[in-house]
Amino acid sequence: GRGFDEGLDDPKKNNSFFTLELHTSFIYVGKELFTFRGDDDLWVFINGSLAIDLGGLHTILEDTVSLDDLADDLALTKG
Repeated sequence: GRGFDEGLDDPKKNNSFFTLELHTSFIYVGKELFTFRGDDDLWVFINGSLAIDLGGLHTILEDTVSLDDLADDLALTKG
């Protein structure tokens, strides 16, 4: 396939279909806020449950999730 910089002079050749899937671990201690901002689709899953949904056609959007507020729904335990 084409790389990011290839085809910039011709929009019909530009490869703008990129996908990123990221996995990470964290220790829940309480009072964490996760804030995400972007103009592209973004879904955040914590322990397999949807915590933030910024999918669909939109301009720049931002959402913040308080882990304390969703601890039970996300199966989070401190430590």
